[in-house]
Amino acid sequence: MEDFKWLSQWNWKADWHERTKGFYATRNDRSTGKHTSVKMHQVIMGLRSGIDHANLNTLDNRKENLRLASSQQNAWNRRVRSDNALGLKGVYAHTVNPGKWVARAQGNYLGCFTSPEAAARAYDAYALRVYGEFARINFPKTC
Repeated sequence: MEDFKWLSQWNWKADWHERTKGFYATRNDRSTGKHTSVKMHQVIMGLRSGIDHANLNTLDNRKENLRLASSQQNAWNRRVRSDNALGLKGVYAHTVNPGKWVARAQGNYLGCFTSPEAAARAYDAYALRVYGEFARINFPKTC
């Protein structure tokens, strides 16, 4: 809210970005004589890169939702891929043993399990331990 008046001097729009599969608040900048697109979260943070939206809503540019992040940390915070039939991060059907499920993270084998849920919980435990605040887990704890 503190930046609202300052940000209101420009006309912002929701712009789809195919690479990240998300909308971003952007504006056009022609101050250098060339047309460039500027993202609101970059203006707010004063950086051109290294910014993560903690809640994954790329149109939520409140300061409490923006944080500094490396490319790797940003990747840890991604949603499960849209082509993932199970809808679980880090879980794959075992290619040799039907009915078994493998948990993997960062190329690390975390184990073989009898259910996708058990494999997902193993992934979650690893992600919380290794990725910390950037862990995007399958079964978030709810209060």
